[in-house]
Parts: sequence; structure tokens; C-alpha cells
Amino acid sequence: AMSRLSGTFAIGLAVCLMLVATDVAAWPWDEKTAVVDPNAAKKQQLTALNANLQTARDELQELIAKRWQSKQEYAAQRETDKEALAGLRETQERAYMDQSRVKEECFAREKTIEDERRKAKEAKEAWSVVKLTLEEKLEKEAEKIAGNFPLDVELRRLELEKAREVLEKQDELAGLAAYIGYFDHFIRRGMEVSIGRQRILPENGSPVDVQLARFGSVFAYGMNDEGDAWVVTQTGRLGEGRYSVNPVAAVALKGAGRLQAVYATLQAEADEQIESERDERWDSIAGDDPKLRKKLEDQRKAQVQAEYLRRRDGINDAIQTWFLQQTLRAAGIGDDAIPHPEILAIVPEELRTVPSYAGANAAVGHVAHLIRCLTANVPEHLALEACCLEITRRS
Repeated sequence: AMSRLSGTFAIGLAVCLMLVATDVAAWPWDEKTAVVDPNAAKKQQLTALNANLQTARDELQELIAKRWQSKQEYAAQRETDKEALAGLRETQERAYMDQSRVKEECFAREKTIEDERRKAKEAKEAWSVVKLTLEEKLEKEAEKIAGNFPLDVELRRLELEKAREVLEKQDELAGLAAYIGYFDHFIRRGMEVSIGRQRILPENGSPVDVQLARFGSVFAYGMNDEGDAWVVTQTGRLGEGRYSVNPVAAVALKGAGRLQAVYATLQAEADEQIESERDERWDSIAGDDPKLRKKLEDQRKAQVQAEYLRRRDGINDAIQTWFLQQTLRAAGIGDDAIPHPEILAIVPEELRTVPSYAGANAAVGHVAHLIRCLTANVPEHLALEACCLEITRRS
């Protein structure tokens, strides 16, 4: 920059010298034409030279200022460009880093997607196995329906068909839930004691609408509006003939009604006995105290119930003893050798027939079951009717 400035100054100085030489050459050196003041022309030339010099200096200064300004702008622009370039490099480096990170993430996600696809394929294969297994189970269950409790056969077929439709139209999970729900419903139904109106199909005859008492999937008995009774029991066989539906003689229900009347008499006798033993002084002590009165009343009811159960257990022991005597008689033991002959002595002669051993032994089991049911607080009329129906059916 300084060398360029020196060249410009030299050019300006040469121009000024040329102007001075031109003025000297044009000067009127003739004495005749010369002015009186010989310095006037020189002063004029000097003035012009100074003016030209000043102009050249101004131009030179202006050129120097512009040159300096352009140099400053260049330096500033260079710094700006350096900063911009540094920023672009940082941006590029970040972009490279982001690109590397994105590539790694893409690779990881592709790996994850591949694993999930593999798991989904395995799960699909597993569910395919589940579907095939369910179809086999449903098919086998459909073949075994005829051997179930006869009152549930048609309902089982309907529910099994619904489960098959769910498996076909929806997915394996819904089919599995329907299959489990099917078994859960009928397992619960096979463990419940219920009373309701239902249609039954006897072994020989047309369908009958009865009021049915059902004891799970073990047995059931019902009665129609005309008083005819039927019993549903197990035959001891497997498959389609596992259960049978047969009419029951009315004498069984009559016998159950008479026993229930005996129980009612025992209840009245127990109430009367406890009332006669009650100490009336407690009434005056209780006075108007409701809590004490309630406690005394609860105590009285408990005493009555205890006395009733004691009397009922005595009747049940007598019934059981009677059937045990019948078992001994069926085994060939004479009447004179049977324990408690006083029970047999009060039985009318026409009822002293010797039963079969199998029937007598089964009756002992039914009476034992009756006692267990009564101990477990099963309603007395249901337990008595079930016992009498079973004994009558096997007699």
C-alpha cells in the first residue's frame, strides 16, 4: 500500500514540474515586451503551481482515504467471512454428528423392528397352535355333550356353538375367553343348588314342564302342576346313558311331608318345653330395658333351637337304625337277633318285608347323606324330599 502511495505522489510531482516547465517556456523573455515587475509572472505561476499542488494533494488525500476505507472494509469483511466460515464449519460438524446419530438410531430401530417382527411371528405361530388346540377341544366337547347332565345338554350345545363362532369370527384370545367362560359357567352350575321351572324329557314319554329342585350335576327332582314327580339321577354308566329321567311314586313325597310334619311337631315341643322352664323373674329384672329383653329373647331362641336339634337328631338316629336293621335282615340275620328289636316291633306286619341287600345298603347311605345335609343347614324339606325320592327309586 505504501509503494502504491509513493508512486501516486511521484506522478503528481512530475505533472507539477511539467506545468512549471511549460510556463517557463512560454514566458516572454523579450526585453521589449517584458513587464516592469519581473516577479509578477513568477508569483502568478507560483500561485497556479500551489493551486495545482493543493489540488493534487487533495486528490492524493482523497485517494488515500478511499484506499484506507476500502482496506478497512476489506478487513472487516474478511473477519465477517472468517466468522461465517467458522459458523458454517460448526454447523457442518453438528450436521455430521446428527447424521451419525440418526444413522445409529435408524440402525437400532431397524434392529428393534426386526426383533418385534420375529416376536410377532412367533406369537402368531403360538396363537395358531392355540386356535388348533381350541378347535380340537371344542370338537371333543361337542362329542361328550350327550353324557352331561340332561337338563344342560341343549344349553351346552348352544353355548358351545357360540364359543366356536367367536373363535372363527374374532381372534384366538376372544375364542379362548369364550371357551373358558363356557366351562366356568357350567362348572358353577354343576355345583349349585337351585329351584326353578324347567322342561324335562323322561326316558319314556313326552317333555314335561315341572318345578325342579336341582342339586348341582348330581341329581334333581321335580313336580308338575298335577302332582306327578320325576327324578334325574346317575345310572353309573358313562357316555350318553350316564343320567336317566324317571317318574317317582307319590308315596316318596308323602313320606317326606310326614317326616317334615314330625319335625314341625318337634319344633313345637321344644318351644313348649323351653317356655315351661323359663324363669319369669327375668321379665321383672329386664323391665323396660330393650337390650336386656332382646338378649333374653335371643337366648330363649337359642335354647329352643338346641332342644329342637337334640330331638331331631334322635329321630334321625331312629331312621338310620331302622335302615341298618333292614340291611341286617337282607343279609340273612333273623328278626330275633337284630339290635333294638323294639323298633321293629312297632312296625306293621305288612311293612316287614325283607328288602334286597343292595337297596337296603343304598338306603343307609342316603340316610347318612340326609344327616350330613341337615347338619350343614340345608333346608329340611329339600333334604327330606331328596332322601325319600332316592330311597323310593332304589326300592
